[in-house]
Order: sequence, then C-alpha cells, then structure tokens
Amino acid sequence: ARLLESSAGRNVYWKACRNLFRIHAGHTVTLEAFRRELELAAEKDFHETFRVWFDRPGVFDYSVDSVRTVTNRVEVTVSNNGDIPALAPVTLGLLTARGLDLHAIEPGSGGGIFAFDVDAAVSRVILDPYFETLDMRRADNVWPRRTWPRMLALASNDKVAVGVARK
Repeated sequence: ARLLESSAGRNVYWKACRNLFRIHAGHTVTLEAFRRELELAAEKDFHETFRVWFDRPGVFDYSVDSVRTVTNRVEVTVSNNGDIPALAPVTLGLLTARGLDLHAIEPGSGGGIFAFDVDAAVSRVILDPYFETLDMRRADNVWPRRTWPRMLALASNDKVAVGVARK
C-alpha cells in the first residue's frame, strides 16, 4: 500500500480507494479491479508495478554495504540482495551533527554507489529511515551495523521483554 501511495500520490491513492469501496460496497475486490481504479484516478499505467510486485514471488531486500568519506563527500554503496527491484525511489538518510539529511535514491535491480556532498562528518547512514518500503532484513539497512534484538517475550501482564545476544 505504501509503495502504491508513493507511486500514485497520496490524494490519488485514497481517491482510488474511496472509489473502489463505493463501487464494491463490502464485496470481494480483485487485484485487477484495484489496479484499474488506481489507473483511472492517477491517469497512469500501473501494469508493470503490479506485475513486478504482485504477480510473482520474491523478496525486496536492499542493504547498505559500505560508506566511504572523501573530503566533503560521502559515497554509500547499496546492494539489492533480493529478487524484486524497487520501482519507486527509496529514502536514504545521512545523520551528521547537523541532523538527518534525506535523499531519494533509485537503486533499481542492482543497487549502486550514491555520492552526496556533506558539510559535517557522517555518523550513521540509514536506508528507508521511516519504514516506507518492504524489506526482508532491516538489520542491514544501517551503517555502522548495530546489534538487534534476538528475542522477544510477552508476559501475561502485556509487558514486553527484549533480549540482545552478545558474543
């Protein structure tokens, strides 16, 4: 849904949803019917988007492989470890002492090296910082790597415990 909303535009996406709900009024909706309503509202062809994302199995999995700083420029290497390419730009965040600087990148099916001018040292790189895109393994979307929880437990009083494995 987030991919379609970002591809079509927020207002167009929700217009298509409202039309779909009005027309089908609680009955089963096919993916084809949804695509047709989205295309009518957006006046844009979404056949390729639906073919790549919905008509075949696979996973979306990008990773930040390396970060290299050369004077006032940072180069970020992003790889596609999955078998589905991003058809919409993915947000890449560079965290410096000045704050979070966001960039839209288009890694496509093979990933790539993306270079940006910076005026402060980069302390963290975050691929998809607002979780707008599906991703199989989020742990490899940050640089430097961090330790992620290995275990979650839910007590009967609804308290959650998080366990981190240390080697």
